[in-house]
Amino acid sequence: MKTARGAWNTMSLANSGLFAPKNPFEKMGLRSTSRETPNATFAELTAFQAKAFEIGYPSLTTGVLIGWELLQRKAHIFIRFMADHYRPGSRPNHVYVINYKTSTGSWEPLFDKKGNPLYPQLTAELDATQRLREGKNEWGRSPPLGVEQWSNKLAKLSG
Repeated sequence: MKTARGAWNTMSLANSGLFAPKNPFEKMGLRSTSRETPNATFAELTAFQAKAFEIGYPSLTTGVLIGWELLQRKAHIFIRFMADHYRPGSRPNHVYVINYKTSTGSWEPLFDKKGNPLYPQLTAELDATQRLREGKNEWGRSPPLGVEQWSNKLAKLSG
């Protein structure tokens, strides 16, 4: 029920008018635990990526990497992150990162002063997705969905 409550809140913000104004999963007497949420390891992230590719959801890998590297929440990844946020012509070495507490954003560098990528795996993944968007399939397999396409698919599944 906590997951349903969170999903309702996330999707209703992104699709106002499609959901009833009141979340039916609110005020159900759900209790939070004081248990600390365990942090994932990089090995667990890698295992998740492999499984996502295996079962046909490669775009989920992109979303997970954005969350891992840029500390973004799911709503910012799957609803607010757009292709223009990654290496636009005016800022080819930056990504627009949203601060989840204030919902304000800033342009963050993707490379250090020597030109080395700060997020090598994420940069490679997003560059490949960008090439696909431009019609250049270098993956040698069916192309992954872009983050915005995954968001649309997720909205259809929850609708």
